[in-house]
Amino acid sequence: MLQHVSKDTMDRDFSSMTLAQTGYLPANPVRNSLHEPATGTPISSLLIPPGVIPTPIRALYVQHRVIGLYSPVARSGKSTFASMLIEEAEKIGVKARVVSFAEPLRKVAERALRRMGFTSDAASDFVREDKDERIPMSPRLDSGSFSGRDLLIGIGNGCREHVHPDIWVNKAVSTIAKFEMDNQLEDTLVVVDDMRKGNEFDALLRESAQTVRLVRDGVTQKSGGALEGELDGHHFDFDYTNNGSLEALRAKASVLLSHVF
Repeated sequence: MLQHVSKDTMDRDFSSMTLAQTGYLPANPVRNSLHEPATGTPISSLLIPPGVIPTPIRALYVQHRVIGLYSPVARSGKSTFASMLIEEAEKIGVKARVVSFAEPLRKVAERALRRMGFTSDAASDFVREDKDERIPMSPRLDSGSFSGRDLLIGIGNGCREHVHPDIWVNKAVSTIAKFEMDNQLEDTLVVVDDMRKGNEFDALLRESAQTVRLVRDGVTQKSGGALEGELDGHHFDFDYTNNGSLEALRAKASVLLSHVF
């Protein structure tokens, strides 16, 4: 004889099970235990934010992935590779975005240039595409000049020294966490395209990131590029070269995603 079981009873019985009893297996052993709960974990111990409707089975299989890109020399293709990773991830149904440690810093520098009288477009170009172009002290005066790179380094180091050593790192980690929370029931990928310093590397490891070193032969360090190359003694999960065509680089992006997801 069939016995009616109430929804409350079903929910209670389900929450008392362990992950292993639901048939859960870690989605990918590459990601460490920070984001992969142990199979013996009681479902009742999984934290669900207030106001979020619990969907336990779906939540168990959601994968949140982070990739950190590093090159020992600027202009090695990190931004291009990051864009390809985003495009390839979206093709397989993964919600993806790029996060840059330097993006909040660039916005501060842009605002400073606008306050000096430069147009929004000019300010953006000086701290993005044309970082090594000389900038006059004023759009109307030629006395003295500096580059967008000089401005970024000055503001970045000044804030690290006088405000907090991890000010830019903490902002990036917060951005990653918000993106994953906003898409907690979807597979996500965050690609950090400008990992340069030791504290940035360590912060991404705490986020269970996969680290990638991308090297391009024949590219030399520009003057003022001292921030590059600080992680050469570190171990990376993946090493790739960018000496071929864009199609070859895209193929490497696809292969990398097959390892990460």
